[in-house]
Amino acid sequence: SYNRYSAIRGGGAGQTAGGIALAKAALTPTLLNPTQALPDNRQYALHPAMGGLAQLFNNGKAAVQLNVGPLVVPLTRAQYNSADRKAYPLPPKLFSHNDQQSVWQSSSPEGSTVGWGGNLGDLALSSNGNSLFTCISVTGNAVYLSGDAALQYQVSTGGAIAINGVKNNV
Repeated sequence: SYNRYSAIRGGGAGQTAGGIALAKAALTPTLLNPTQALPDNRQYALHPAMGGLAQLFNNGKAAVQLNVGPLVVPLTRAQYNSADRKAYPLPPKLFSHNDQQSVWQSSSPEGSTVGWGGNLGDLALSSNGNSLFTCISVTGNAVYLSGDAALQYQVSTGGAIAINGVKNNV
């Protein structure tokens, strides 16, 4: 609910100075109108900067996938709250955003060095021995693009990095 969101994030409803919650009125233009009512008539909205995406959703051209994550096994709320971690294991470092990103990118526990994209890069390399870089990243080192053999070429948001050994334009 909005009240829970606002209490957790602070700010928007004037509950906590310096919080980051948006005022409820600011979310009205990006309120999502699903074709099927959600449980308890719950409503969702996107950030006001995402008006175009809200319009796509409301026109039936985009979807929102709720309640997803890299669980080890399906869990009910009671099982999640249980102390029996042998019977009901949780993903490692469950509330650590960067660790959970790594799990999504690799489908392996945090610490994996090979990701989905890197596996595809390895497959491409196996049929094209002349290719050096099959994966290009503009966001730095990403587990998703790391393979056993495939190397990720990293460029900055400012473009490719010059190679000092080349003096003339190629």
